[in-house]
Amino acid sequence: QNPCFAMAEEKSKPEQDVTGKLPRDWFDNASEADNWKVRFKCLKTIIGIFVDEEDPDCNVEMPVNFAKNKQNAHVLRWLVDFLEKENHVFTRIAVLRILPALIPALS
Repeated sequence: QNPCFAMAEEKSKPEQDVTGKLPRDWFDNASEADNWKVRFKCLKTIIGIFVDEEDPDCNVEMPVNFAKNKQNAHVLRWLVDFLEKENHVFTRIAVLRILPALIPALS
C-alpha cells in the first residue's frame, strides 16, 4: 500500500455540508469578484462556516472536510479562478487551506 494514501486515511476528518450552508448570494459574489477584497470576503465566508466564527482567521487548518454536494464543482471553479487571478498573499493562502478539504468531496 502506498504510504501517502495510508496517511490520508489516518487523518480522515468529519464531513460538513459547507457548500449547502453558503449564503445564496455567495455564488453571485464569487462570480462577480473583481478584486482581492471581494475574493477574500468570499473565502472568509467559507472558513467561517468551517470554524463557526463570524470573522475567522484564514490561516487555520480546516477541522472538517466538505460533504458531497452538487455545488462543490462550482465552488472549486471559483477557488481555482481566485488562485489563478489573485496575487494577494492572504487570499492565496486561504484558497490553499480550503482546497484539501474540498477535493475529497468531488470524487
